[in-house]
Amino acid sequence: MRGKTMKINKIILFLAGFTFCGASEYFMYDARGVLLKKIESNDLKNDLSFLKTKTPILIQKKSNKQKVGSFSEYSIMFNMNRDSVWIESEKNEVLKLCFENSRIISIETALPSEILNNSCVSLRSPSNNTVAKLIINDHLNNTKYVNIAVGMKHFVFQNENVKLGFNGGGYSLKNKSFDDSENNRVYPDPEKLVKLNAEYLVDKYSITNCEFLQYMGNEMNLKDSFENEQKNNIVKMWNSRINRLNETKCETNDSAANVVYLYQALVYANQRSLAEDLEPYYIFEKTDAKQSLLYPDSSFTVVNSEKKELGDHWIKVSVNPKSNGYRLPYYDEWMFLARGGLTDGQAVWGDSSKNLSDALAYAWFGDSTSYKMHRSKPVGLLNPNGYELYDVFGLVNEFVLFPGKNPFESLHNTPSCLKGGDFRTRLHHSYNEIYIEPYWKWVNYGYSKINYGSSIGGVRLVRKLK
Repeated sequence: MRGKTMKINKIILFLAGFTFCGASEYFMYDARGVLLKKIESNDLKNDLSFLKTKTPILIQKKSNKQKVGSFSEYSIMFNMNRDSVWIESEKNEVLKLCFENSRIISIETALPSEILNNSCVSLRSPSNNTVAKLIINDHLNNTKYVNIAVGMKHFVFQNENVKLGFNGGGYSLKNKSFDDSENNRVYPDPEKLVKLNAEYLVDKYSITNCEFLQYMGNEMNLKDSFENEQKNNIVKMWNSRINRLNETKCETNDSAANVVYLYQALVYANQRSLAEDLEPYYIFEKTDAKQSLLYPDSSFTVVNSEKKELGDHWIKVSVNPKSNGYRLPYYDEWMFLARGGLTDGQAVWGDSSKNLSDALAYAWFGDSTSYKMHRSKPVGLLNPNGYELYDVFGLVNEFVLFPGKNPFESLHNTPSCLKGGDFRTRLHHSYNEIYIEPYWKWVNYGYSKINYGSSIGGVRLVRKLK
């Protein structure tokens, strides 16, 4: 049936009619991207038992991937028995897509593209996070749809066990006594395993400065003078970045945007939605409120950081229930996405008893030199988590929202907080000194930084498809 989406988050390579030449090295993955084994092509011809399994398999030829200028190119072959499939691509990537059992008559796409032969097309993905479309019309008058998630991960969770909550600090005691045992603790957000059935698009990296400016360069107030010295410095920083912006291409590993206000993050999400003809998620209106508030219907107030038509101070933000667009993740969503499928440990590298080197494989901890200049680090250079999401910890503090209720007294019923810590997280700690930034052993799944309304941070968006 037209429009039905393949229920996996990886391209499946079926080997019918596939010719193996030479002794190339192949990698066999399951549908969630877990490496099963490495095999030589000569062995692969005699090892087709995996085709009988119920689990979708992906075969990736190592020698297919090559550099073309500043882009990477690789060939994908997949069965097109379904009308609609999802694939994932980096920004600025050249893709070669080959369709089995189909002779291509014509294609429709807004991307630079070319029909290479009867079964293959090439195209170049855009330089910003988006869903690009490719429509294939074949010799049997069939129409096939390819959804290309650029700079994003496509997840289909089917009865997936995910862990929510965190048994960390901020707990109270059931009995008012000196018994601090685990059985006597009451956590505001206790750990629990839940079954998840949902389909998501999630930004693979924190949004970069280049990409943020592509959508928001005309939306930010970069001319007015502000009484707050920090905001004036931020305005100067954004203006300098605009002057250096290459408007035609944002590199995948550009530096992460780390001086974004919550209001700007919400507008950015709506801009992403509008760019794909989706209905925006957030609705803005004037309010008489003078503080950060969170209402039971998930609406909330936020500081207007732009001095535009809605006033100079606070704005009420409501959620559009009909929206199919992008938004900030809610707290529970960030928690299971950050864990990347793990159900143990305090952070992606393990827990606070681990060596610092284990944490630094995933997080840019320990850089305090860039703070005054509001600089950040490139995205995607360290290890990802189990869901192939990069820089969840230790690059930029990422905004998350609470849907109707904030369970943490320490966060004062604010509608949002900042998760993950950033690159300024300290490597050393002394009880004789007072610090602004946390010690690296304190940054874990449960660590949150309060957003008083004017905090700055980074952005990673989600879009729930089902």
